[in-house]
Amino acid sequence: MDAYGTAEQMTGFYTLIEQTVEFPFIAKLVGEPVEVLRVDIDKDGEDLVAVCRRNRKTYRVRLLELEVPEAVLGRDSILAFFQYSGW
Repeated sequence: MDAYGTAEQMTGFYTLIEQTVEFPFIAKLVGEPVEVLRVDIDKDGEDLVAVCRRNRKTYRVRLLELEVPEAVLGRDSILAFFQYSGW
C-alpha cells in the first residue's frame, strides 16, 4: 500500500488492525491486565493508541506500551505495527 506521510501510514495500520483484530481482548500494561476495547489514532495522527479499561476506568495509552498475548486473534497486525515503529 502506498502511504504518503505519517498520518496516512497510521490510517493504514489503524484500518488493518480494526479489520483483523478481535476486540475486546486482555493485554498487559506495565504488568497489569487491562481490557483493550479498541484502537484509535492519536490527535496528531502520528501514533496509534489503545483504548483500555481497568477497574471501571477508561484510559488511552500508546499501543506500543501493551504486551499483547499470543492468543489474540489478529495479533500479527499489531506486531506489524510494532515492527514498523521499531519496537
